[in-house]
Amino acid sequence: MKSVDTIARVRRAFHVQGWSLKRICRELHVSRNTVRKILRSDETSFSYERERQPKAEDRSVAGSA
Repeated sequence: MKSVDTIARVRRAFHVQGWSLKRICRELHVSRNTVRKILRSDETSFSYERERQPKAEDRSVAGSA
């Protein structure tokens, strides 16, 4: 999850300072896809939540197949 501070720095670098995506990635150590996602969205924070945690027996069966 990216912090609100990182999101603000990416947006400021792009819109105010006029940095390219490549420069933002290099300077702020953020992946290019993340920079694109931040600039395309109006969200102030990003997180990933799994719908359901796989059970231990489900993982062992899937791993042996």
